[in-house]
Parts: sequence; structure tokens; C-alpha cells
Amino acid sequence: MARLLRAAILIALIPTGRVAMAQHTYYISKSTGSNSNSSTQAQSKSTPWASLPGMASCNANCGSYTPVAGDSFIMMGCDTWLASDMPVEWNWSGNASNPIYIGVDNTWYNTTACPSTWNRPIWSGQKTFISAHLFYSAWSQNTSYVTLDNIEIIQFHQGSSDPNIEIVFAGGGPDGGTISNWTYSNMYIHAWDIVTDGGCVIFGGVSNMTNTTYQYNVVNGGDRTGENPAGGTCDVFYTYYGNSKILNNVIHDVVNAVLPTSGVEIGGNLIYNIIPTNAGNHCNAFETLGGGTYYIHDNVIMNMNCGGGETMFIAASQGEVDYVWNNVIFNLSGATGIAAPPTFGPGNSSITVSGVFLYNNTIVLGTSSTGGSCFNPSGQATGTLITTLNIQNNHCVTETGPVAAAGLIALGGTVTNTNNLAMTHGTATSDGYTASQTFAYSPTSSSSPTVGQGADLTSIWPAGFSSNDTSYACTYSQSAQTVTCPARAPVARPSGGWSLGAYQSGSAQGSAPNPPTNLTASVQ
Repeated sequence: MARLLRAAILIALIPTGRVAMAQHTYYISKSTGSNSNSSTQAQSKSTPWASLPGMASCNANCGSYTPVAGDSFIMMGCDTWLASDMPVEWNWSGNASNPIYIGVDNTWYNTTACPSTWNRPIWSGQKTFISAHLFYSAWSQNTSYVTLDNIEIIQFHQGSSDPNIEIVFAGGGPDGGTISNWTYSNMYIHAWDIVTDGGCVIFGGVSNMTNTTYQYNVVNGGDRTGENPAGGTCDVFYTYYGNSKILNNVIHDVVNAVLPTSGVEIGGNLIYNIIPTNAGNHCNAFETLGGGTYYIHDNVIMNMNCGGGETMFIAASQGEVDYVWNNVIFNLSGATGIAAPPTFGPGNSSITVSGVFLYNNTIVLGTSSTGGSCFNPSGQATGTLITTLNIQNNHCVTETGPVAAAGLIALGGTVTNTNNLAMTHGTATSDGYTASQTFAYSPTSSSSPTVGQGADLTSIWPAGFSSNDTSYACTYSQSAQTVTCPARAPVARPSGGWSLGAYQSGSAQGSAPNPPTNLTASVQ
């Protein structure tokens, strides 16, 4: 059945202001504010505070105010807060009905810094190490229901003699409390100054942090400075993210993109230009580091440029369950295929993974890829280490191997390995599957060889997720600073006639340039 396409959904990083009603709205301006203003005065754009509560520079009446559920804190667009203002140690909570909002109003901005239009407020580390080694932290014993939105983060720093890793957003402090139901959205994070990889984590967390949402953020390592020797620095999402969601983010020119330690949903992300570390560390687009259930879907991973790294390294922890579907993975360092395709299975026989489910993925290897399989085992252990292994409806473009390596199949107890299609690059090109399509390697007509050849997997699809349709990961426009998320109208997959790979469309998709791979930031 041909899929009906609807217009692309454009999610702008330039907001229209907060919709939810706040108990009080407070205005914060570095250029025009004073912390001596009363809390009543700070509710006016004409008499704002200079600092956000929790900032190191928040003193006087700003420092004596206690945020409450429902409050909003509006940062003036185009203003720049400096290293002396950092860190922000946030100690207050909203609730489900009245969250706290820290963000922006696009009608309020510094017209001297931005003469023509609103832009995000900027928090700059000024290439100076922050002694707390944190930019922003949900710090108290219990914080919940807070949104941090539309801040540009630049020039956070860690030098060769600095004692700690620089963490930009820390999920918790030292007291072991509960950090839950936070949202980080529309952040623009770039231009860091880090000497050595391993000295920087963008979004960090602790084991007591749950139900956090990270969405529509842009993390750009292309304009980093300070590395010595040359090479990549910084991990983006690292350590615990229990029951959290990492959705619709754009991540590029970093060493590691997503490395969670407990179950999480990872969906709709565009990840490209994963680059070699400058410190001998391993590089990955995704790697699960602990047990739990992971839902990895609708992501695009392309332009992997680090030798020995993996696009995904999952299913390596006791009791882990992984659902992986509708992902598009291609251009693994061009024709050489130097980066490994998705890799699964524990590295020793003392670990048993509960389930690995690989459905409807499109994976394109390089023309001279060693090994040649689109799914590979970790290669270190033997025996039945995966209780249930299900590999179905995948589309694999490769020169030299099957969809799943025999070593991976051997790791499974109950194995289903059906309705997968492997084709060479030449065959894929002649059938219309190319990287230059709007939706890379998608079918061009109802007669394309992936259309209607899949098994109906409705009965085993993960609970809480629709099996009807695939979306397509976001792309980033540097000039407009927007995240664009192409999507298709949901169409029920016909019983017994699902398509192979990440697409269910049988109609022509058209063509368009690939997302940019060499963004250069312009900081106002």
C-alpha cells in the first residue's frame, strides 16, 4: 500500500512564548537587570533581575526569593551571562499541574546585541573552568517538574590541569535525592573549549534521576576549540537516564552521542559525523551501558568517521531488553565502512540478555566492509546468551554478507530470523535506493523490492508504541536555527504485507540535499 505523505512538521527553536499559566513570571536580564529589585519589580520587563535564582551571581533580593510551583523565569534574548554567573544550582520543584519554566519570550530581547530579530539567551563559560565543574545542576535532595528551554551554551571549558570533568547539565547533586520529570528542550550547545576527550559530558545524570525528557536540542561539536592533540571531544548523553526520553535531537561532530546506563527511549534523533577521539577512547553513536529496557527507533545515523566505533553497541548487560526498529543507518565512513554496523551480545558467558528485537531497520554498509553483515555479534562469547532473538523485516545493503552474522544467531535461545532482504549497492541503486533521496534508501514505488515483503509483527510490537508508521529523524538548519522533522501520516500496515526496512511507502519520495555536515556556528 502506498503511503500518503503530509507536509513536513517544522519545529522551530524560536518559540512563541510559554502557553501554560504561571503563578508568577519573573524576568532576568544581564544587560538591564538588578538583583536589588524586589520580587514584585522582577515581574516586569522594565525592572528585571540580573541573575536567575540558583546562579552563583544571584544575590540580594534575587538570592532571597524561593521559586514555587508554577513560576516562570524568562531570560532576555541575546543577553550573555558569563563564567562569574555560573554554575546554576537549582533547588526547587514544580508539580505535574504547575511545572516551573526557565526559558524565553521571543518578544523580549536585547536589541543592541540583536538588532533585527530575537535569538536565544547565551550562557558563556568564557573558556574558564568553573570550580564546581558544573554549568547547571538539578541539585537539591528532591527536584521535579522543571523545564529548561532555549538557552545557548558556549565556551564551557576543561583544561589539562583542571581536576574534574566539566558537566554541562548534571542530573543531580551529592545528596542522593530524587530528580524526576525534568525537560531540557531546544538547547543549542556548541563552541566548547576542552583539551582532552573524557573531560566533558553535555548531559550527565545519576542513578536516582528518572522520567527526564530531552527534546529538540542541537549539540554541535564542529566549532569546538582547545583540543590537544587534534581530535574529537565530549560525550553528549552519558550515564543514567532511567525511564527517560531522548527524542528529536540533532547531534554531530562528537565522540559519543548516547550512552545510557538504564532503560530509555531514544527516538527521532539525527546523529552524524561521529569522529575519532583525541584520547584513545571508544566512539559510538549509541551504546547501552547497563540493564533495563531500551526502545531505539526512527533515528538516522550517518557519516560515522571513527575507526573501530559502532553505530550501536547494545545487549551487553544482564537482563537487558532491546527493541530496535525503523532506524536508518548509512555512510559508515564512505566506501570503506570503517565504523562497525550495529553490534549485539554480551562479551562473556556469565551474562544473559533477556531479549533483542530488531525490526524494520534500513542499514547500508560500505562497499568494502569487513565482515559484511548488517548485524554482528560482539565476538567474544559463545553459547546461548540472548534468551530471545528476533530479526525480521530488515533491509540490508552490503556486498559481502547476510543480514545477520551466524555468530549473532548462535547467541540466541529462541531465534526468529525471517523476512529480511540483503542486496548489493549496485542492486540498491538500480532499484532506486540511494542516499540522495529526501528519505535516504526509501522505496520509490509500490513495485520496489522491499514493499509488501515483510511479516506482520503487530502481535510482538513493544507495548505503548504504534506499529503503523515510521517518522524520520530531524535535520538542523544553521541559518534559521530550526529543527525540521519530516513525518508521514500514519497508515495502517496491511496484515501479512508489511514492507521491509524503515519505510512503508510505495510512492516516490523525491530528492533533496542531505542534512548539512559542516555547520559553522554564528554566536551573537
